[in-house]
Amino acid sequence: MPSDFFPELMARYRLDEDDTSPMQDTGYEAQLKYWCNAAFEEADTEQSKSQPLNDMTKYIDYLTGKQWAGGRPSYRAKPVNNRMVRLFWESVGMLTDIRPIIGVKATDRTEPFLTTEKILNDCTFAWSLNTDYDMKLALCVMYGMLTTAFAKYQWNPELNMGQGDLEMVPLSPESLMALNAKDTLQSAEALIYKEIVPLNWIKRKFPSRAFLVKPDQSLSLYEKPKQRPGQVAPMLFEMLSPQMQRLVAGDNKIEYSVFPKVQYREYWIKDPTMNTSNARVYMGRPRHNYGYWVEPGAPLYPRGRVICMAGGEIMEDDVNPYWHGQFPFAMLRLNAVPWQFHGMPPMRSWIDLQDIVNQIYAGVMDMIKLAVNPRFLAPKTAFSDDVWSKLDWSKPGERAAYSANAPSKPDFAPAPNLPPFVLQMLSMTERDMDLLSGVAAVGEAVRKKQIPSGDTLDQIKQTQQTPTRLQGRNIEMFIRDGGKLHVSNMLQFYDAKRRYAILGQAGLSPVDYDSRPGSLVPAGMPEEEHARMFHFYIEPGSLLNLKRYEQMQEAVKMRAMGDMSRRGLYRIIDRNIDVDQIEKELLAERQAGLGGAPPKGKGGKK
Repeated sequence: MPSDFFPELMARYRLDEDDTSPMQDTGYEAQLKYWCNAAFEEADTEQSKSQPLNDMTKYIDYLTGKQWAGGRPSYRAKPVNNRMVRLFWESVGMLTDIRPIIGVKATDRTEPFLTTEKILNDCTFAWSLNTDYDMKLALCVMYGMLTTAFAKYQWNPELNMGQGDLEMVPLSPESLMALNAKDTLQSAEALIYKEIVPLNWIKRKFPSRAFLVKPDQSLSLYEKPKQRPGQVAPMLFEMLSPQMQRLVAGDNKIEYSVFPKVQYREYWIKDPTMNTSNARVYMGRPRHNYGYWVEPGAPLYPRGRVICMAGGEIMEDDVNPYWHGQFPFAMLRLNAVPWQFHGMPPMRSWIDLQDIVNQIYAGVMDMIKLAVNPRFLAPKTAFSDDVWSKLDWSKPGERAAYSANAPSKPDFAPAPNLPPFVLQMLSMTERDMDLLSGVAAVGEAVRKKQIPSGDTLDQIKQTQQTPTRLQGRNIEMFIRDGGKLHVSNMLQFYDAKRRYAILGQAGLSPVDYDSRPGSLVPAGMPEEEHARMFHFYIEPGSLLNLKRYEQMQEAVKMRAMGDMSRRGLYRIIDRNIDVDQIEKELLAERQAGLGGAPPKGKGGKK
């Protein structure tokens, strides 16, 4: 292969409407496999250079309590005061205690677009409840605490008892690889999604080509624990050392899994290939709602291209099936930095301080051991060899007579004193960890000699929670990017039958009865153009509850001073509140003489 050779990606034309048409020829498939393998190797090499990804296993070990390196002597204490796991859950809880103000708006404020806008808003609310979107978002935030989280917005035909549904799938930081990306996912030239799946899943998804896939033995084997031989008593076998158990029972047995697995990859590519023929060609799957005709001289893949591989074999080469024409992925970086693609993990700064805490606790524990079991110092001639071998000062009432000819009296070494700066250092370290996590605002106020006022507390909280606010803004961007993909997917996959099952009669629109029955896309309008007319929005600063609490406190003060109406206060407290209904109930209470009446005491007296 010449040194200046660059692998090229050939286009695949679909000239018929057969949904399971095979690849054109073996040469095309061989070159396609070569390009995909070269792209994967390049992306994998770039990903291996990412320090946040390389340190992710270390972060997980620290969260699970594996914080001491191997090789430490057994007589040295190895305590773990796992403050990291507490700070981790407090940070995740604070960042997921959300109530964002979101919605879908149409750029055209006329019918039938306003009706479609209301249907999309109602369907989005119902979908988020039915699919536990908030809990999946929490998983993404957990991955974001390690480095970077990804989410895939897709149509899954296996959901909803085989009827299919939209889903948001949280992905680990290692599941998605980007080629030539700048600072966002959509700026990449290609994204490679990888996961380990059972072979049966491949057979269901690609029934016409699954026969080419062979199980990956490195993924499809499991180690069966060694078994006690039948002639050895159970009690005797348990008394043996691990080395003797391996010698008696033999090595672990390797077995084949009943569900063999393979590595599955999806290549999402921006392919600029043009239709150089003199005839229009059909791209996509005609049996689904994403195929299209391409005129001569037009791009073959205006939405992009996706190639699926399993076990090193090509399963599918098709167009991007989604109308939005974007990569169906969103990226969450809690701390985005300009010098690397992956985010800076918040936990990185905790590890060094956690090591200091553990070292201090270990030193204190070792000193306690010395105080409880002090060293015994005596001349060698003070006791006979038999007495020396039997001395055990941990035994209550232990006594021993020493020789009067000993040059000095046997005695215990004095217990060491703990320097006062040790506990001061421990307190400073724990305080720094709390400050770095962003959850120590009130704790700082409690340490003051004077009790601060409510306004001072609010100012302290706002100062200390500035990093948390920045992380909240990054979560808002993550929700907004995913919401754009989801709105387009609802227009594409939620037909009239599905919308009626979710919302009843309110889920139908007059557009459902035109020449495109069951679709919200008006007749004669291209699908992509219609999908671009609806935008997902999230109000800045509305994500975290701490921001909402501040707004509500300010609104209550303004209401008390007469600078805000009661209806305005209701809207700030809850954007979904029925203000008109509350006004009617208040009016009814005043007419009945109940408005402003204090509660009744005992005996019915006011």
